[in-house]
Amino acid sequence: MKNILVVIILIFFFSINAQTEEIKFETGNFKEVLQKAKQENKLLMIDFYTDWCGWCKKLDLEVYSEKNVAEFANLNQINWKIDAEKGEGPDVTKKYDIKVFPTIIFVDGEGNEIDRIIGYRPAKEFLETMKEFNRGENTKSSLQKILNENLDDPTANFKMGMKVLKNGDADIAKGYFKQVVKSDPGNNSGFTDDAEFELAKMEQTPEKIIEFIKLNPESNCLKDAYITTANFYVDSKDIRNIKKYYEIAFDKYGKNDSVLKKSYGNALVYYCYIVSIDDESKNQNYKDALKISEEAMEYMKGNEFEADVFYVRSMLYNKLKDKKNALKEINEAIKMKPEDIYKQYKEELEK
Repeated sequence: MKNILVVIILIFFFSINAQTEEIKFETGNFKEVLQKAKQENKLLMIDFYTDWCGWCKKLDLEVYSEKNVAEFANLNQINWKIDAEKGEGPDVTKKYDIKVFPTIIFVDGEGNEIDRIIGYRPAKEFLETMKEFNRGENTKSSLQKILNENLDDPTANFKMGMKVLKNGDADIAKGYFKQVVKSDPGNNSGFTDDAEFELAKMEQTPEKIIEFIKLNPESNCLKDAYITTANFYVDSKDIRNIKKYYEIAFDKYGKNDSVLKKSYGNALVYYCYIVSIDDESKNQNYKDALKISEEAMEYMKGNEFEADVFYVRSMLYNKLKDKKNALKEINEAIKMKPEDIYKQYKEELEK
């Protein structure tokens, strides 16, 4: 019996330990960690953060503590965090021209930048990007080398465009996408329609995406195009067109398509949210949004944003001056996910 108890305790210990694994960050200064990267012939990952940066904290909690991310980072690279506003932070921040937080840069042992990640990325995407950088693939430096040899390379242009776009410079990205279309009008690389889709999205109008759909009926971007078109109508509270383009997509890709289901549910919830914060809406608008939120609930079950449906329903009931149901819905949201924003809203309701 005693042996069994010991085994159970060990299993519990190791399961807890596995769940709490996280990236191990070096504690030395910039010169010291750079020297360590050089000695071990590894990349140095530098996380620039600030105390006030919410996305930096989210990165710590959801990405750096993810088992696969931590395992890869600890084994394959040197990792270092620096507060951009304290100590040597301002100097290192200036050296690498950091303007947004979080920014995570990867440098070699000489301090030469390989590439960077700007802003928050989910764990899976962060891990794949980290692996690419460590392999020397799809980095700004490797893509630029290809473009230096062949300015018209459509694949390198598209990948560079996407990289620049993710890092927040749409104007520069546009130039790369236009080069893809110009150099490969026959879409031999398979990236021309992708580039055209990105260019259409940059126009910020549903008409451009609809035009893309008509001209590219077999594009691999078509599903995203339908989603993008529908979502353009959310802010204008045009529920008819939201439903129209999702219905077309469901007809083409099937009612059980997981990407469409999740996206549709999110679109409906956000539509209801827009209605709920509009003080000019009539009671009938709030009632109609409540019905739509019921449909959203079907698509959001099991989704990480399911609690948001209850939060939005609470807001709608509150607009209808139905405090009893408003409290009921917000309690459900808190039960699922005890977020501060839900708790604060409940406190407002109870005043």
